[in-house]
Amino acid sequence: MLYQILKNNLTDKRRKQAQQHNLATIIYVSIIAMLCGAVDMKQISIWMKKNMKRKEIKKLLGVDFIKPPSKSTVSLIFKELNADELEKAFRQWTRLQLKDKVKLTHIATDGKVMRGSSHKDKKAVEVLSLLLADIGVVIKHKQIADKSNEIPALQKLIGELDETFIYEFDSMN
Repeated sequence: MLYQILKNNLTDKRRKQAQQHNLATIIYVSIIAMLCGAVDMKQISIWMKKNMKRKEIKKLLGVDFIKPPSKSTVSLIFKELNADELEKAFRQWTRLQLKDKVKLTHIATDGKVMRGSSHKDKKAVEVLSLLLADIGVVIKHKQIADKSNEIPALQKLIGELDETFIYEFDSMN
């Protein structure tokens, strides 16, 4: 199901002749590799080469490569990937997984300063997240612009979601 959602929601910006590997397949298998412990592009590529040869893995995942992509191909795809499209696909998949199991009505907001993100004269990165309060799953996040606060970021995030939610804000908002 996740694979189909990725296939329907991700735009492949590569030239046609550079599309030897399906974008959704690479992202989907990369996610599986990360869930299995791969933490960087090299490990993802190694996981693909090692495991995508196995018939039971191909059958279980429902995807196949004629030849697994190289580390540079995987890196390039992640570099050019539209993060908003990927996030939207994950929100869609999350909703399908939780449908009929949890009543998804309340969204809480939480602003955080990313630890270790400040350097010399550069201000630390601040991120605003929206999470499903009932289960604590982050469904959307946005970096707060320099010299700004959470309010403009919050307005944009709320505008990207539908009106079926009840929003909860902390005192900073």
